[in-house]
Amino acid sequence: MLGSIEGYFIGAKSPKDLSGKLAEIPINKDGYYSLVDCTGKVWILIVDQRILSPLTFKKRQTKLGIIRLFNERKNTEVGYGNQYSEKSLSSKRLERIFS
Repeated sequence: MLGSIEGYFIGAKSPKDLSGKLAEIPINKDGYYSLVDCTGKVWILIVDQRILSPLTFKKRQTKLGIIRLFNERKNTEVGYGNQYSEKSLSSKRLERIFS
């Protein structure tokens, strides 16, 4: 899962990893946040109810949307401070962008 929580970019490979990442950043206890899985499917995290569920009205996140989640992060130490190029998206595979 990938997402931006209060501007902090997170990436997690398992539910336990996601929980640990969420514990490390400032999070609004009443917040709703969207996350993206490796297929581009959008999920919603409802913090106060501890729910992570697929989002039904927005099925997929675009490649550009995933790149912008990463590039607009507050925690620039993630990714060694680099920005991901928004050019030539048609030649970039979703799996490569996600990883």
